[in-house]
Amino acid sequence: MKKNRKINLPAPKKMTTVDYLCAVEYFIARNTTPPATRGKNKGHGTTNTFRWLGSLAMLCHNQIQLHSQGKQYDGNMALAATLGLVLCAWYAQVQRAKGFDPNRPLSRRQVFRKLAKFKSELTRAISDDRIMGAVWGKQQEWNFPFGKGAKGGKFV
Repeated sequence: MKKNRKINLPAPKKMTTVDYLCAVEYFIARNTTPPATRGKNKGHGTTNTFRWLGSLAMLCHNQIQLHSQGKQYDGNMALAATLGLVLCAWYAQVQRAKGFDPNRPLSRRQVFRKLAKFKSELTRAISDDRIMGAVWGKQQEWNFPFGKGAKGGKFV
């Protein structure tokens, strides 16, 4: 009878942005029908967006858990940060690719204008303190220094 041998497997690596983008492409491919052979969408498949997003969210969640190494973290914030980064990167990279693809009947000017607008809106959304003051404090008590009713200057 053979003894059970312990196999030393390498620790799972932390996924890079490129790894996540490859995963998005995989999930989309797995959740897209074959291209239509006729009709107005000829040559294009139909994608189950919610299914591939669910798969991506689960992958992000599993990566966060795997690499938290038992440390406490806010699951909502960690998932939002990871998923948000991946989705924004995917969108921006796909827009750029469409703009450079000579096989697409798209105006480069329109594609890059749309991408510039997205980048501008993203930058504003993550850095404009007026947004924070307009949102936080309605359902949960916050002592946001720029919000109505701010008290003191001690923040935990």
